[in-house]
Amino acid sequence: MSGLEPFGGTFQSGPNGEVLQVDRAFTELFEFDAATHVVGTPLGDLLPDAEIIAELARSSGRPMAFRVPITTRRGSPRTVLVLAQADGGGLSGVVVRREEGDTHGQKLELLGRLAGGVAHDFNNILTAIGGYVEIMLNAVPEGDANRENLKEIRRQADRASRLTRQLLAFGRRQTFQLKVAKVNSVVNEMFRMLERVMGDRTTLELDLDASLGFVRIDRGQFEQVVMNLVLNARDAMPEGGRIILRTANITVKERLVRAGQPVEPGAYVCFSVIDTGIGMDRAVMSRIFEPFFTSKKGKGTGLGLSMVYGIVKQSGGSIFVESTPGKGTTFEVWLPRTWDEPDDASASATRVGALPGSETILVAEDEPGVRSVVVMQLRRKGYKILEAGNGEDALRVAANHQGTIHLLLSDVMMPGMTGPELAVEIVKVRPEIRIIFMTGYAEEVAKLASSRVLQKPFRLETLAQQLREALDTPGK
Repeated sequence: MSGLEPFGGTFQSGPNGEVLQVDRAFTELFEFDAATHVVGTPLGDLLPDAEIIAELARSSGRPMAFRVPITTRRGSPRTVLVLAQADGGGLSGVVVRREEGDTHGQKLELLGRLAGGVAHDFNNILTAIGGYVEIMLNAVPEGDANRENLKEIRRQADRASRLTRQLLAFGRRQTFQLKVAKVNSVVNEMFRMLERVMGDRTTLELDLDASLGFVRIDRGQFEQVVMNLVLNARDAMPEGGRIILRTANITVKERLVRAGQPVEPGAYVCFSVIDTGIGMDRAVMSRIFEPFFTSKKGKGTGLGLSMVYGIVKQSGGSIFVESTPGKGTTFEVWLPRTWDEPDDASASATRVGALPGSETILVAEDEPGVRSVVVMQLRRKGYKILEAGNGEDALRVAANHQGTIHLLLSDVMMPGMTGPELAVEIVKVRPEIRIIFMTGYAEEVAKLASSRVLQKPFRLETLAQQLREALDTPGK
């Protein structure tokens, strides 16, 4: 599915059908020179039958996929896949160029892009909600009955944040910290905890290859993979049964296609979860990785396996499932093997100084709710704040400011100029400035290996700590 990456893009339209926002991939797919040339164009001029698509998506109440022939701005005929959903008065969705041999994986690709975009928007909202709750908590004295109400709002916002993280995982838009590790070590350390949640009639067994190779993973994310697959297996055995956790080295000599997924030649580490449960038919198997799909009849959010799928894909791996009704299910996670040695986990943490500050910070954020709460929080910490609603405004503010600007705090995805593009320009005229990015996902920031990234939604103390670390660290 990696071949689709250059051809897919997201869009959002208004209640009158006009294009409000597109990303760079959408611009390139329709052969426009810049995103600003697309904004304001009637969506129907780009996607024939856009009104019908909007009406169908609105009436269904869920994302719907369409195959649409288009003509690009330069006259090139193309066929695209559109996954769209009603978004307030307008429409939002993803467009992917259709190639021969489309598979179910393309549908998951579209769903992932759409889910990631929706989660990013929700994270902006949750950042603002959480920020204002923290400000109010600081203003309400201990013993006041309203403190418990505010804490409950914060708990519910944290719960919503966990759901958006699952959507971001499915859309492969999380910030990963990849390190060399051994899957056996992760499984062994989790084993006792997993045993405690099995119940009296379910046994958990290990069948681990002692010669297992190393992989490059985000350990915390991989633990989520193990946990979700094991709990899913447990739930598939209401009368009890056996779950086997198995690892093995696998070598693929020639390119193969398994369950519609291409697997390139190379060495892999396989982690399997095998259960003796009720199994699944083909109809259920074809949808198990879709977000919000669940076969548990009222239990769960339907995000567990979609999150597993996204984490595995973002780690460069593949996930396969085999199942027969009444005879159990096997999930296999294949991860590329590495011959690098495990990373040293004993590196000392950066010293964190006092959390208040007096430096000048330029905040660039296009979401007014997020920008206002961040600015309010930082001013209360003692910082001098300059603010801008987009990259171009931030450059003008920086050019007009006579004093030092110690740090740029910028959103990643903004209309027009992105956060990384803004950083490149501002460093040219202010080479000593420090930079922190804020994002609901990190696909753009991933290109900047040494960047500091704040994952939305974040707490005030997390923001303050990141600022002090950036400002107090010697050098550029």
